[in-house]
Amino acid sequence: MNYDFDKSIGKLTQQISKKIGANLEKKFVENGISLKATDWSAIAMLYKHGKRNQRDIAIFMGLDKVKIKRTIDRLEKDKLVLREESKIDKRFNIIVLTSAGKKIYKQLVPYAEEAISDAYKGILPDDINKCLNVLDKIKDNLIEK
Repeated sequence: MNYDFDKSIGKLTQQISKKIGANLEKKFVENGISLKATDWSAIAMLYKHGKRNQRDIAIFMGLDKVKIKRTIDRLEKDKLVLREESKIDKRFNIIVLTSAGKKIYKQLVPYAEEAISDAYKGILPDDINKCLNVLDKIKDNLIEK
C-alpha cells in the first residue's frame, strides 16, 4: 500500500481524537464543568481499570511524563484522585479515583456519550463496529510482541 499523507491512519485518528476531545470540552464548558478532555480520559481509565501508576496512565493516554503529571496534579488539586505510595516500589505513585472522582465520572458520562454520538452521526452501527474492530486489529498489530 502506498503512503498518502491525506489518507494516513495516523493523521486521521489524531484529527478525530482531537476533534472529539474539543467537542467534549465544549460540552463541559457549556455545563459549567472546568475539566479538560485529558482529565476526563484519566478519570474514565481509573474508573474502568481501578488503581494505576502514573506510567500506566501515561502509556494508556499516549502522554509524556510531564503532561500526565500536570493532569494528575490538576485532578488531585480538585480532589478527584489521590496519590498513594506504591507498597511494592516506593519510586512509583499509585493513582486512585476518590469518591468525588467516581461521582464526577457518573455525572460526565452523558457528555462523553453525546460527544461520541456527534462523531457517529449518519453512520450505520454496523459500519461503526467494523471500523472499531479494524482499528483494534491495527492496534494489536502494533503492540510489541
